Amino acid sequence: MLWMYRSIPLTASIAALAVIACSRSDRESRVTAPPTSTPTATPHPLPAKQHEKAASGPAWWGWLRHFTRPTRAAGVTPLDEVPDSTWFTNRNGVRPLSPESIRKGPGPHAAPRDGATWTVIGMKQTGVALGLRARDEAGDTFFLKFDPKGHDEVETGADVVVQRLLFAAGYNVPENDVVYLTREGLSLASDAKQPLRDADIDALLARAAREPDGRYRALASRFIPGKPIGGIAPLGTREGDPNDHIAHEDRRDMRGFYALAAWVNHTDMKLANTAESWIPDGADATRGHVVHYLLDFGKALGAMSRIEKRLDPGFAYFEEAQRMIVKQAATGAEPPWAGIGPFPELRGLGWIESERFDPATWKCNYRWIPFEKADRFDKLWGARLVASFTPPQIEAAVQAARYSEPRTAEYLTRVLVERQRKVLDRLFRGVAPLERFEVRGGALCFVDLWKRHALGGPEAIYRMADQVARATPDGSVCFERPPAEPVGEIRVERAGHHIPTVAVHVAGSRVTAIERR
Repeated sequence: MLWMYRSIPLTASIAALAVIACSRSDRESRVTAPPTSTPTATPHPLPAKQHEKAASGPAWWGWLRHFTRPTRAAGVTPLDEVPDSTWFTNRNGVRPLSPESIRKGPGPHAAPRDGATWTVIGMKQTGVALGLRARDEAGDTFFLKFDPKGHDEVETGADVVVQRLLFAAGYNVPENDVVYLTREGLSLASDAKQPLRDADIDALLARAAREPDGRYRALASRFIPGKPIGGIAPLGTREGDPNDHIAHEDRRDMRGFYALAAWVNHTDMKLANTAESWIPDGADATRGHVVHYLLDFGKALGAMSRIEKRLDPGFAYFEEAQRMIVKQAATGAEPPWAGIGPFPELRGLGWIESERFDPATWKCNYRWIPFEKADRFDKLWGARLVASFTPPQIEAAVQAARYSEPRTAEYLTRVLVERQRKVLDRLFRGVAPLERFEVRGGALCFVDLWKRHALGGPEAIYRMADQVARATPDGSVCFERPPAEPVGEIRVERAGHHIPTVAVHVAGSRVTAIERR
């Protein structure tokens, strides 16, 4: 059971077994449309901090999931969108960000300057990364994380690139920037909460990558605001937070994150790489609300594969990979990652590629329950976020990593664009990838993302009752008039592809809901 979380009780677990005889077709059943927006967070007292250590969820989930009936996601508007909340804010998919704003990243603060002086207040006490807790010249607190020796720029670069992309997509992330510092710029704080010696800092830096000029490159991750109260549990809801009324494994923004995680190969998705912070209200410091963060992306973009010299991340769960390696030794059967590489020997580049990448079968290190429950509708939503990025925006995120080797930035940008196209090609199948429905000038219009992104195949024909339409080169489609009935059924006919229909609800001159089949 997830301590301090409202999780599935034993009686519910037993009751779930009763669905074994139920048809899996219930997955496609209609659901009641949720509210169109998330209400303002209700202020509440500080919740208790939770200490759950499970990487991805309770051990019994792997067994129970085979007997539970798939359900559609919650936290979705009638237009099949995710509303703004303390979990997610619509950004690039609704209002495209400029490449410069993506390069700059989240938050109102300027990046710490190179060569600044830092006051060390503690050592990083979680995970295996090399890190210090320190205050900058303005007195703000940061984690300073260093690349391990022999892997210059790999983790620091990967973290910043992924952090910039996830911020632009809409997720809450810390303010992270690459900075350069010297040993002389690190001094011990007199008010440190743990005993510190200069020798401790020297021992840590002895394991860190060092620049030819003697400086150290670090990821400066600013402490998130508010009071930390633990991480995001993969199952259930948080006790003591009245705003947390949707089970985390059923949230569309958590399930749909699968598509983005696959895109950037963020295989290290676990509770320890998330955070929840209680933000006090300005009027009453005893009451506030919880904000949910994703963090620690330094093992993405193939960094884990390069540093740990293993090719299975992204292709199999850790326990699967171990079995596959044993099977290979016993029978010679090759695992799915066999034959990948060699990778370019470029400074800062992880072992990441696009040729063998398959977003439909991608896996993180552990079974993260929201990913396990993600259905084709959730993955379509996430893929639409991936689709929202242009090559200049992706390039801007890579530039923020400050790679010293131009070829590293060029290779990584190209691979991310190629992986993006694979995400769209694979996850746009099985659901009609139509969006931006509106009544405009008396016509019912929408965008076909398959056409807009030139994913190939024969031209589609769109039918609704007696009306027929075709797409313009940019994927825009318009029927001459809205449906005569309150609900119109749109069929997309593309030879060789079975594409489920989309029901569009119209009231007057407004689209009020859509239902993806």
